[in-house]
Parts: sequence; C-alpha cells; structure tokens
Amino acid sequence: MTNRPADDNTITWLHLSDLHMHRPRTGWDARRVLDAMVDDLRTLELDHGLRPDFIFFTGDAAFGQIGSGTGESLVEQFAEAEQFFVRIRTAFSPALDRSSMFLVPGNHDIDRGAVLPALTDWLDRQTDLDPIIRQIQSNDRQWRTYMDRLDPYRAFLCTHGYDHLLADPDRLIYAVQREVHGKRIGIAGFNSVWSCGRNQEKGKLWVAGRWQLESLLPQLDDVDLRVALIHHPDGWFVEQEEPRLSRAIERDFHFHLHGHEHEEWVHHANGHTHIAAGACYDRSDRQNGYNFVQLNLRTGQGTVWLRQYDAHGGGWIPRIVHRKTDNDGRWPIATAPLSTHGRQISNPTAREQQEIKNAGATLSQVAIEDDAQINWTTVGRALLVSVTPEIPTTAQELVRTLVLTMGDYKSRFARLVIGCLQADDEKVRAKAARVIEELVLWTPDIVGPDVLINMARSNDSSLRISAVLCYHSLAALNPAAVPIEVLYTLATQDENWYVYTPAINALLRLARARPIVIDLLVLGLKSNQKNTRESAASAIETLAERDWDLVSEELLKLMARSKNEYVRTVGQRCAAIKQTHADDPPRDYPVF
Repeated sequence: MTNRPADDNTITWLHLSDLHMHRPRTGWDARRVLDAMVDDLRTLELDHGLRPDFIFFTGDAAFGQIGSGTGESLVEQFAEAEQFFVRIRTAFSPALDRSSMFLVPGNHDIDRGAVLPALTDWLDRQTDLDPIIRQIQSNDRQWRTYMDRLDPYRAFLCTHGYDHLLADPDRLIYAVQREVHGKRIGIAGFNSVWSCGRNQEKGKLWVAGRWQLESLLPQLDDVDLRVALIHHPDGWFVEQEEPRLSRAIERDFHFHLHGHEHEEWVHHANGHTHIAAGACYDRSDRQNGYNFVQLNLRTGQGTVWLRQYDAHGGGWIPRIVHRKTDNDGRWPIATAPLSTHGRQISNPTAREQQEIKNAGATLSQVAIEDDAQINWTTVGRALLVSVTPEIPTTAQELVRTLVLTMGDYKSRFARLVIGCLQADDEKVRAKAARVIEELVLWTPDIVGPDVLINMARSNDSSLRISAVLCYHSLAALNPAAVPIEVLYTLATQDENWYVYTPAINALLRLARARPIVIDLLVLGLKSNQKNTRESAASAIETLAERDWDLVSEELLKLMARSKNEYVRTVGQRCAAIKQTHADDPPRDYPVF
C-alpha cells in the first residue's frame, strides 16, 4: 500500500478489548496467546515504529464472578488483568504510564450476584426513555443499587490508580483531554453495562446514551479530535435508544471504538470511523484480534493495523481483509482535517481571519508591498517548505492566507505553485499538490484542466492523489469541468487505494449531473474481466445507498441476469435498498 509522505504530526493508539481474564479456568490456554501478543507489540514497534500515545480497552477485562474458589472472584480477575496491562504498557520503549490507558466496563465486568431481579423487571416494563434518564440523573438509592453490580470494577480502578477514569464514580463515565503534537484529543468513556445482568440481552439494554453523551460533550468542546469508547455495539440496546446513540456518536465524534462481539471490522464515512475490536482472548482456536490506529493530525489520513492470532503458528499475524487491507493488514481511513475541528472547509470566521492574517503577515506582506522587488519563486518555496512557527505550514492555512491577504496576486501564486510540481524534491512536489487541492476548493477556476490531467497521469502517487481529490471537489462545484475518461481510468486502473477509492466516489458524485457515469457502470457490468464486473457492482451498491433513484429497474435486471454470483447478490441488495430507503433524501459521497 502506498502512503503519502509521512510527517511528524502522527498520533498512534492501541485498541484492545475482551480479555476475559480467568487464570484457573482458561490460563493454560490463554498464556500462549497473550505472551505472543506482548512479543508482537515489541516487534511492531521495532519494525514499524508503532508505539502508542494511548491504549484504549473497550471492556471485559474479567471473565465474571463464577464461584468462591481461588481466582474465581472478580477482584482476583481484575488483579490478573492489571498484571497483563502492566506487561502491555511496559512492552514499549519508553513504557507508557497508567494515565495513558483508558478503559470502559464490559458485561463480563459486572457482579451478577448484585443484580436484583426486581430492578431488571422494572427496566423491562419501561416503554419510554424519560424514566431511564431521570434515573441516571438522580443518583438516588435505586440508581446506586443498579451500580452495585459495578462495585468490583470501580474498586479495581481505585486500587490500581486509574484516577483519571473516576471523574464520575457514581456512573463510571468520563471525558478526558490530552495533548499530542499541539492538538487536543478528547476521550469519552461510556457505560453501556449498568443494566446488564442476564443472558441473551441483545436488544434489551438501557443505556441512557443520549444523556451520557450530552453530559460528556461540554467537557470536550475545545478539542481537535474526539474518540468515543463503549463496550456494546449497535443491536444490543432497546429500540428507544437505537439507532439514535450511534448516530449521535457519529455526529459528534471522529472515532467510535467498541468491543463485545469479537469481530474486527472498520467502517468509515463522512469523516467518521467506527472500529470494532476483536477479542484479546476468546479461545486459542477461535478468532482473537487487536488493532493499532495511526492518524496524521494535520491531514486526517490514517491507517488501522489489524492483527490476529494464528493458532497453527502460535503467534500474531496481519489480518487481511479482501479489498480492504493490504498484505500487512493495513486498512486506510480518513477523517475530516483536524485543523477545522472536523468541519468541512468553509469561509473563515472573523476570528480565523485575524489569526490567519497575523500568521501570514511576514511573507504575504512582503509579497504585497514590495512586488517589484520580490522573487515569487523564493516566496512560494519558502511558504511551501517553511517550518517556522510564525508561518502557516498546512495547505489550508496557506490558501486562506493567500485568499485573505494577497488579493490580485492569487493567479501569480497559483502559477508559482504549479511550477513547484516539477521540483526535484518529492516533498516540495507533494506540498505543492496539496496547495492545489485547496486552490481548487476555494477558487475552482484558478487551476487549468491541463494541470490536473498532467497530475492525474503522473508517476508520482502524491500528485495522482491530489488530482483525484480535486476532481472530487469539482464533481460538486463544477461537474462539467471533470474529464470523465481521466477519472474513470483512475477509478478502474490505478492500484493505489488512495487514488481509486476517491476516484470511484467522485464518479458517483458526478452521476446525478453526468448520466454517462451510469453508462460506464453498465459497461463495467458487461466486461469480460471478473474484477471489473465486481467493481462496477460494488460502485452501484454505493450509488443505491446514497442516490437510490439513479439505480433503474433496467440496471437491476441486468445485474439479476449476470452469470457472476457476486453481481447477482449485490443486485439483490440494491433492490432491497430501493424498497427500504425510497423516502430517504440523497446523501453526498465522502472522499474515502
């Protein structure tokens, strides 16, 4: 997998879940799996530099209280889990301290002996969310009785120094801010298990999730990146809370991390990434997994590294997902650029205008006041490669400075940046390409079509990536300006995920304004190449999810007649989508 040139603004975290520590019962089998995990962490740091800034654990540290024998109490299981957590933190060099680790409780972490049937019956009788919210708000005797089941977990946090997770010990939720590379990271821990206490709870859990979220968010108002941690995924909560909670998390957080189902998966759309963790330990002959996330805090582009335990070899290996990861188990993701706090780039506010003017004053004022003397190549290169704190260094800040302070000199600066595409230095070319992305977004007509076509046909992957991102913007801003044949080539023939994925989304974004896109998809379905047919079918499914009315009955019939089983299956899903989402408005296509 080809990535953009790396820079220093990277955050890394390790996501673990579902340890189920119980040495007397499973220690004989778990030892090899967990020892090998510690070795794997050391190897990944040595070979790939994967040392986390944070460790996130999304529940089920313990197996559960099952008796009175040695090792069967939750207190003992939590102590064993902490020994493992210490091994994880000290596997890295330098070791991580306890304040860098963030946990939430899982259903195995509750004491079922403290669950009163009468309280469970009361929950089952509720048909409205209001009494549940009043309950969690009140912190009265009844609420404290619900929370008794989490007394061993709370004691574990207190005993082992996890004070940063005890801001609200009565509900065991928290919102914490940390700083990494000058960016504020907000971490919210949700409690999805306070109503747990029996088997077969799917669709029966009350969380008061909206109240938890709205109580935590004010503590994260001024952060650049928000991460939500919770044990249970969608499907486990009562219908009064689904899908509202997950949608609210998607709206307000960049990342949503959970465990419980032991099925690793990544879903990302519209700048939000949802990561389901595998189990650290289920059984050695079952699927066990964990993941790392690396994220560039400036560009919002990142990678999820998926790992799985190989029982045959007795060690951890990449988890490879067809058409999603590369052979190292790396799944590309993208968030909204963090310098905009997760928002789409728009006209700067008055405050931003002043900040940008101050930041860009040094060189931009020279360019304006001393045009007769200025060497524009020198100024442009200085802007592009500057590392001086007083000078903006990201593409967004550069272009905002340009728009706000350089007035009529924009065209001259654009020509300068285009010239930098020919630089010998790969980093200069890459930065110039990123500035062009922003120029197209702010002033779509300032970069000529030939420039973008040359970038799209370049051997330099950074230039191709930037070209396709420009086409994605133009698909909404000026659809007629997009050369469909060039974009179609990028979507179907380029092997770089960062190129073909946004190219496909840009094509689909064009479909409403340029019906020829549908014709190209039809040609893809009729191709003699199996991969081309299946790629076209996948694109049509995405189209159905976001612009269902563009998927005609004729197109569905064509898919139904296909000799390719995958195409037929996708066609059936598309038909179902048309039926169930007939009243939904169209949705836009994300870049990634």
